[in-house]
Amino acid sequence: MIPFTFHVRSCLYFLPAFIDTAVTKSPDDPASPEKSPHPHKSPCASGESPVEKKAPVARHKRESHINAELRRRFKIQSGLDQLKMMVPSPEGSPNHQGKESKAAILFRAADYCRHLKRERTQMQDESDLLRREIELLTSQIR
Repeated sequence: MIPFTFHVRSCLYFLPAFIDTAVTKSPDDPASPEKSPHPHKSPCASGESPVEKKAPVARHKRESHINAELRRRFKIQSGLDQLKMMVPSPEGSPNHQGKESKAAILFRAADYCRHLKRERTQMQDESDLLRREIELLTSQIR
C-alpha cells in the first residue's frame, strides 16, 4: 500500500507522475526506482522534483478571476435579497426582521411557490366549474 501524504498546495501537480511510477513498477522489479529512505513521504517532501513546476498565474489573470468571483457573489446576494423581499413571511412571524440564512430564504421561497401552485390549481378548477355552469345555463335559456 502506498501512503499518500501530500502537501496539497505545493505538491498537487506531482500526484499523477508519482502514482504512475509507484503503481506501474513493483519494488522487486529491477527497473523500478530505488526505495526512498522515507517511504511515507511524497517526492516533493523529500526534495525530489519529478515534474517541472508550473509557471505562476499572471497577476492580471488572478485579479480578473477575483473580480469575476466578487461579481458572481454580488449577483447571488442581490438575487437572495430580492427573493427575501418578494416572498411573504409565514403568518405569525415578524416580517423580514433579523438575519435569515440563505437556506431559510430558499426553503421559504420554495414553500411559497408550492402554495401558489396549489392556489392556481384550485382557481383553475373553480374556473372550469363556473364555465360548465355558464354553458348549462346558456343551453337552458335557448
